[in-house]
Amino acid sequence: MEWNPETNWVFEVGLLQWENAETFPPFPDAVEGWFDVQLMDFFRKSSVPDEQIIYLQDK
Repeated sequence: MEWNPETNWVFEVGLLQWENAETFPPFPDAVEGWFDVQLMDFFRKSSVPDEQIIYLQDK
């Protein structure tokens, strides 16, 4: 299988903070790097068309 960004789709959900922090504590230490943002930048720079990228981020 070959990497062909023109035919690939990306669906990414980045959750580090949420409303009900009392039940499930957030991950504040992970916010500093925001690796989900870095991963999304990789796909954009790799020529995956914007209309084939779905990215949901908390807040």
